[in-house]
Amino acid sequence: MGTYVYYVNILYLGLITLITDSLCEICSYQTYDFDEWYQQYQTSTRYKYCTYGCCGVNLLDQYCCTVPIGLIIGCSVGAVFVVALGIILCICCCCVCGRAKRRRNGQVIRGPTVIFHTGQSNYPQQSTDASDVLNAPPPSYEEVMSGQDNYSFKNT
Repeated sequence: MGTYVYYVNILYLGLITLITDSLCEICSYQTYDFDEWYQQYQTSTRYKYCTYGCCGVNLLDQYCCTVPIGLIIGCSVGAVFVVALGIILCICCCCVCGRAKRRRNGQVIRGPTVIFHTGQSNYPQQSTDASDVLNAPPPSYEEVMSGQDNYSFKNT
């Protein structure tokens, strides 16, 4: 496994080198070297790869151009814009999802009220008009202790 990863990394390094070298521009420049044997200066032409192109008027005195400042500013502003747009989209999606959940939470539907009466059959009977039961006050202590029938008191 270790050698496989090593060879994959070498392959990636080679691909990156090919891509960056193919996008570069070759610039020429002259150097002046002192020759000890002849005791004089000699010129030699050398070449270098420049990522952002060659600058300079003379073909034998070129230097590599620096990164364009407009490119840096444009990339920075574009990145900030993309991040802000992503945040705004996330906020909008959260708001839409929140509204959809609130719409689903509707009204509560209640079933019919079942009232148990003491002293009658054990089967529950449905009341057709339950308004008197819902509005009736709770039984007093004496009513509960004496065992009197009251619609708001359940005796099972």
